[in-house]
Amino acid sequence: MSEQHVDIASKLYSARRSLRSLCPDIFAERCKEWQEVIKKVSEGKKITDIQAMIDIMTRLEGKEVAQMWVMAAYVEMVEPS
Repeated sequence: MSEQHVDIASKLYSARRSLRSLCPDIFAERCKEWQEVIKKVSEGKKITDIQAMIDIMTRLEGKEVAQMWVMAAYVEMVEPS
């Protein structure tokens, strides 16, 4: 795995850690909502979940908190806490 991949993974996990810590009462439900969005984009565009996450992140440019939720939701999809 390249240094760039490690850096990206670190950011994804950091988003999950931060949101789980800051919003423990809504974390699971909000992640579930974003996971459904990721799956719909993935299925609709016939792309992988990670490609769907990237697509969503691009569309949410300038909405950093929403982007964090998308990252956290994706991490929860691939490695539930």
